[in-house]
Amino acid sequence: MKKTATILTAAAMLAVPALADARLEPVDYFTTPHRGVYCELLQDATRGGNGLRCVPRQARPQRVYRLLEQGRPIRYRATGEPNDGLPRLSYDRWYNMSGGTVKLGKAPGAINCRIARRDGVLRCANREHHGFALTGTRARTY
Repeated sequence: MKKTATILTAAAMLAVPALADARLEPVDYFTTPHRGVYCELLQDATRGGNGLRCVPRQARPQRVYRLLEQGRPIRYRATGEPNDGLPRLSYDRWYNMSGGTVKLGKAPGAINCRIARRDGVLRCANREHHGFALTGTRARTY
């Protein structure tokens, strides 16, 4: 996915505590088809790892859910408004978050995500099968 000028405000999409993601840089962005969940693909330049940070748009208080390639997801408070100009993923397709981009298909060792058409839930899991299930109003971690 290409970053365009409309995505410039996406960095403000998730204003988070500096210590939580100090070494992680956003490298790509997307939203679910119904625009209920906004996400940033993260890359750790110092350690070579990847992660995903997502915000359910209508959840109050607004929370950020971050998932790295290993370990359990974490949740923390967010401020700011998500950007409406982000590319949308499609329903019922698998995506993997590897190599600094969002790609079609599942990949071993990567964070893999799918958005089910029947319920609109974004489900993402890492190689350890930890992850989250998010809609615009609900969230569950596992």
